[in-house]
Amino acid sequence: MKNKIILSGKELNYYLKQYKLAKNIRLSIRPCFEDEMECIKGTGLKVLVTTPKRVNESLVERFLKEKSDWIFDKIEDMKGMQSSLGGGTNYKKEKEKARKIITPRVNYFGNLYGFEFKRIAIRSQRTRWGSCSKEGNLNFNYKLIYLPQEMMDYVIVHELCHLDQFNHSKRFWFLVSEIIPDYLALRRKLKKVNI
Repeated sequence: MKNKIILSGKELNYYLKQYKLAKNIRLSIRPCFEDEMECIKGTGLKVLVTTPKRVNESLVERFLKEKSDWIFDKIEDMKGMQSSLGGGTNYKKEKEKARKIITPRVNYFGNLYGFEFKRIAIRSQRTRWGSCSKEGNLNFNYKLIYLPQEMMDYVIVHELCHLDQFNHSKRFWFLVSEIIPDYLALRRKLKKVNI
């Protein structure tokens, strides 16, 4: 459900979703496309608020007012990430652009390790940057193209290492560290980025 609020003198559209199982009010800033109704004009981003069922609107508005500085700071940060890699508005074009950027990096790092995989899929995922199946298929979120190069490379190497270690054991992290020695710092940064 699309809503509007005035924050710091600016009108802001946000999208509200209510879930039975939600326990708290949650806020995220996500990439979207210009043709989506809840997209913030000229940013390629949307504000998403998720709440438990039957939370009243005044409580949501109070929550957004308390978080207004965070919201505008996050929008600026994500606009910077997008502009560094030319975030666009057409999903098919974005997916193709992502494939052209991600596939050579997967092949490059795969060759360094000597790992073989079956196929690469570029998807639109709400909760994951990437995944690896037991069959040897690699999946990557097209939104990786919004990230700085070193963060994108970390995700790619992470998923490639699952081809050898389908877990997060010491051996797995050792493999990651062979190519991404600062993986811990990158992992922390990645957790702060909303998909």
